[in-house]
Amino acid sequence: MPCATRRRSPARATRSTRQPGAQSPGYGDPEPNVEEQRRRNIAAVADRITELADEHHAEPVFVIGEVRSRTDLAETLPQRTGDVLVQVQTGSRADGSDLERIRDSIQETLAQRRLEEMDDVAERYRSGAGTGLAVEGLTDVTAALRERRVDTLILGDLGDTTVLVGDDPSLVAADAGALSEMGSGSERVCRADEVLPFAAVVTGAAVVRMDERLTPADGIGALLRY
Repeated sequence: MPCATRRRSPARATRSTRQPGAQSPGYGDPEPNVEEQRRRNIAAVADRITELADEHHAEPVFVIGEVRSRTDLAETLPQRTGDVLVQVQTGSRADGSDLERIRDSIQETLAQRRLEEMDDVAERYRSGAGTGLAVEGLTDVTAALRERRVDTLILGDLGDTTVLVGDDPSLVAADAGALSEMGSGSERVCRADEVLPFAAVVTGAAVVRMDERLTPADGIGALLRY
């Protein structure tokens, strides 16, 4: 019996296994978009921190987070905010969110800054003594407050000392005669440790509570602007 010849069927098309190229759907790296969004987020945080720091005159400003984000934020902030920024090392993702450790770290930083501030004020006070840029005692300090010349008010041990306060919170005096000269129509007797810091703040002065490294007369001193 003659053999029949069978024809082969046309080869079926097979699914391509080629990887998508530049013109293929799904091509592209999402990383640039992620980085751009990250930069925008950091810029937004920097703007908000600066807004709050300016509004509340915050100093220092503590930042907690992982190292890269903290560093990028510090570089994005304007100089006035960056100058008061303190990066807290505790509290990154690697360390976890240990609130007690964060609190201790902040307290330690604040204590160190306070010591440095007292050292600086004490040195400036000693340098200014006898030059007219540093005064002590209730009479001279209250006079400087009334004249709005105080740059930094130095609080020592005032005890129960009282002073007189006039119509305006900055009108403080050790005696009634000084208030009369300023044209004050009223006077109140108040504790010095309560009203003198307030008088300093309303006239734009800083207030520093001093320890035993300085003992000004009457427990009060001041660094003057001029």
